[in-house]
Amino acid sequence: MMLHERLEAISASRVDGPSKLVLIMLAKRLDRDDPDGVVWSSSETLAEECGVSTKAITRTMERLTKA
Repeated sequence: MMLHERLEAISASRVDGPSKLVLIMLAKRLDRDDPDGVVWSSSETLAEECGVSTKAITRTMERLTKA
């Protein structure tokens, strides 16, 4: 799946705004980090890129893994 297709899918999803932001950052990293579909971003890196705390990233990731 190409980046623009992933971004369209994220945009159409029913997750909340903070979750969409995290998913967008992960989708962008997917292209840079590993073409096989593995993203190794730390909570600290995601928090910095999203402009939120690491605690917010942890809560968001927990919500996303339950969805």
